[in-house]
Amino acid sequence: MARKKKDGPLTYLKLYFRHVKYYASYAPLGFIGQVGFGVLAYAFYPVQIMVQAWFVDSVIEYYKNPTFFSFFGFTLAKPLMFLAIWLLLVASKEVVEGLKVIFSSKIQNKVYFGLAHKDLIPKIHAFNLREIERNDIFNKLETFNLYWWNYAVALVYQTISFFGAIISLILTFITIQNVSLWAIGVAMIIPLILIVAQYMEDKRYRLFVEKKAKQLRERSYYQTALMGVRTFMERKVNLLYKYLDKLLIKVDDKLMDSYMDIQVKKEGRLTFWRFYDKFLLAILQFYIAAKSISQQLLVGNIWANVTYITNFYNKSLLFFSKIIDIINSLRYLKDLYDIYDMKGFAEHGHGTTKIKTLDKPPTIEFKNLTFRFSDKSGYVFKNLNLKINPSEKVLVLGKDGSGKTALVKVLTTLFPVPHNTYFIDDVPVEKYARGEIKNLFSLVPEDFGRYYLSLRKNISLGDVTRPFDQKKYDLALDITGLRKWVKESGINEHTLPLGTYFYPGIELSSGHWQRIAIARAVYRDRPIFVLDQPFTYIDNASKNSLFERLISYVNKNKKTLIYIGEDVDFIDHFDRVFEKLSDGKLIELTKKQAIKEWGTIANG
Repeated sequence: MARKKKDGPLTYLKLYFRHVKYYASYAPLGFIGQVGFGVLAYAFYPVQIMVQAWFVDSVIEYYKNPTFFSFFGFTLAKPLMFLAIWLLLVASKEVVEGLKVIFSSKIQNKVYFGLAHKDLIPKIHAFNLREIERNDIFNKLETFNLYWWNYAVALVYQTISFFGAIISLILTFITIQNVSLWAIGVAMIIPLILIVAQYMEDKRYRLFVEKKAKQLRERSYYQTALMGVRTFMERKVNLLYKYLDKLLIKVDDKLMDSYMDIQVKKEGRLTFWRFYDKFLLAILQFYIAAKSISQQLLVGNIWANVTYITNFYNKSLLFFSKIIDIINSLRYLKDLYDIYDMKGFAEHGHGTTKIKTLDKPPTIEFKNLTFRFSDKSGYVFKNLNLKINPSEKVLVLGKDGSGKTALVKVLTTLFPVPHNTYFIDDVPVEKYARGEIKNLFSLVPEDFGRYYLSLRKNISLGDVTRPFDQKKYDLALDITGLRKWVKESGINEHTLPLGTYFYPGIELSSGHWQRIAIARAVYRDRPIFVLDQPFTYIDNASKNSLFERLISYVNKNKKTLIYIGEDVDFIDHFDRVFEKLSDGKLIELTKKQAIKEWGTIANG
């Protein structure tokens, strides 16, 4: 019941005015010009009909009784006066249309380039990983990212058409001659038949799409799998093209048959209703013409009355169809405003306490932490009690799917945990100000970013809150071995984009991308280092030397290190070792136990 009330007419009416106000806020003058000139353009047509009628009648009258008028010393036939007025109206309408385009461009460019960075992107970054990974929010963001522009602008044009139709109907009603009110009413009602039919067909189509959603996703997946650049090598070597193409064709065949069936039936029904609609209009037009003739109206007036009644029909059809279009656009735009109205973690759930210093690591402690990502998922941690002292080096082992990466998400507060279960220097994390906890960490995530920027920009992204630090940059190059690569490859580390997204660029191996991710963490230089399987793509020889340089840096600067992995290659460098189990437990192992249980896995 609450859902129906929320999505009722009043909700969409409020949403309509909210969007118009929001859209107009980017360029109020541009919005007024766009809508004002857009609606004004609709006023010309009924006036043009009237002037055309006068012109036709004046020509017939001129043949019977020539009359003239004087214009700047020239004597001209009277019909030319009406022709001049008509041509002036045509030219004026073009000017008004041009002004509408100018003002539209003014506001649309500001909306297109402004909405994302001014409002939407900051809103997304007010969310935490908990919100972003929710299916409903993810789907809204994905869909909105693809189509928001069409609907955000379409609603304004639909509004222009809606009010333009009203203006045109009013002017037509004022200028119409000797036509009964019931005929005008019939001309306005006839389109409802087609509108209702179109609405029912759209409803059937929406239900069809929902029913075929699974197949549509399959088609999208196979199409992406066939065209993705990242998997091209594997597809080529494994000869996957024909196999994947067969899967796509199989899905396409099913969808095509279904689409053809529903489209044929839809167009068949709509064709009948269009014919029925136009048949009723033709009867009404015939009636208006016959009545005008019986009243011995002039030819121009007869033509005008038939044209007026046709305009009533067309503008009524436009009026009703735009109501439906506006509702459909609002249903879509509701996703945007649902996102805006949702309170992200950054907008609540934090206090005001500041971290005392970043010069030395704090104490990290979990007390009786029981946590899971959602009510439908299993427990990631059950009654976790763990204390990590300053400058301690901790190794966390775990098999795939055991939830060891969840520790990273909790440590960095990407997922909020129950109050009074996670402490930094004996203070619950929920009491710290926004960003304070994240500012403690230098993180190398398992799924690291690949930024198609220069090497220098890539690494300095590790800390954008401070001016560029050449010493830290040089240190990051040395620890990760990237300096040697720069010299050998001869790349311009300041300007050349990495990757092939931009031209010219340079293709990098996954190992080099991972080194850059580690370099960002070194450049960030925070008191706590969290490395989540940081050497997955780096060869063993390079991995060993890189780790030796990295652990030397960690020890020298007395940083805390939390290393998450699946092997015991560097176990001698750690103070304590833990194993993350899939049942939510984190158990401490002796180094001897860890080597016994995980040494085989590491070597095998």
